Amino acid sequence: MGPAESSPVNLLRIYFERSINQHEKWGFETGCMAGNFAAEISNSEEGLRAFIIQDFDFWNAAIAAILAEAQEKGEIPTTHNPKELASYILNSYHGAMLRGKLPGDRTPYDQFLNFTFGCLLKRVKTSSTPRSGSKNKR
Repeated sequence: MGPAESSPVNLLRIYFERSINQHEKWGFETGCMAGNFAAEISNSEEGLRAFIIQDFDFWNAAIAAILAEAQEKGEIPTTHNPKELASYILNSYHGAMLRGKLPGDRTPYDQFLNFTFGCLLKRVKTSSTPRSGSKNKR
């Protein structure tokens, strides 16, 4: 997804931006295969439902791992459980995909990006400059 030295939150944003760009190339008509199946078969075909649940669980775990890493690095607050936060983000993104199909534009996607990365995953402010006098001079 990006350089190894990139922050976990930046890498997550890059992932979503690339996905959104792909949906834009497709004219916001297709969405996500798993999401489309989930919307259509919620009460039918148990085997397919189990497969889709497994797919969502995979993505949720991947996002949760990124969020946990971002918390460990002090990028984002530790006030939220990474698994629950990941679930919220994944659900929000799929909602944006569904909504984006209606007008056929980026508006729901941009709202997702702005809120998710501008508010929910807003970086914790840290001081990157060393304190003066922190090293002893001889």
